Amino acid sequence: MLGEIGIDLLSLKVYETQGSRTFEADLTLALSQANKAFYRWWIVHFAPSAAEFVTPVLRNHFTFNTPDLLMGASTSIRPAKVAAIGSVTSAFIQDELRIHVDIAPPKPTPQDLVRAIITHDRDSKLP
Repeated sequence: MLGEIGIDLLSLKVYETQGSRTFEADLTLALSQANKAFYRWWIVHFAPSAAEFVTPVLRNHFTFNTPDLLMGASTSIRPAKVAAIGSVTSAFIQDELRIHVDIAPPKPTPQDLVRAIITHDRDSKLP
């Protein structure tokens, strides 16, 4: 449409996201320093590409509810709940990664995320 009136467009890549090469080591270190009695783990995904990158590593450290096993696996690996920011991310996690999304806040704000996590934990009757 702009070309019709003499305006040319130039495609320009202005940013690129990529996963951290040290993610697995950083996560392992952080978990080794975490309180061993801690049991309410939440993984928050904000983009499908990030979820796809981190999930193989996260599966080594956490167990997730899947559509086939909503009660979770009995394992010594930490059970974790999953939050997704946005409907596209939520659908990707459920459809492509086959992981149950426990919450998807109505708005992508920190306040709505925290409110959704608190409500979920309170209503889940966790010890």
